Amino acid sequence: MSGWSQGAVLELGKGRVAVFSEGMMFSSQLVESTGKTMGLRSVGAEQNEEFLLNIMRWLADS
Repeated sequence: MSGWSQGAVLELGKGRVAVFSEGMMFSSQLVESTGKTMGLRSVGAEQNEEFLLNIMRWLADS
């Protein structure tokens, strides 16, 4: 594997584990002074919401 990793998922025993080192993609933040949004619903990160839902579905399927 090459490049930067932000997280990992694995099956462990009878369950599943998802670990992420950066939580920005799972939260929505707003800079009030500028109106700039960051995180889950920011421009350029439209796939984050579907990614989070897919992780939750995968975890729940154990």
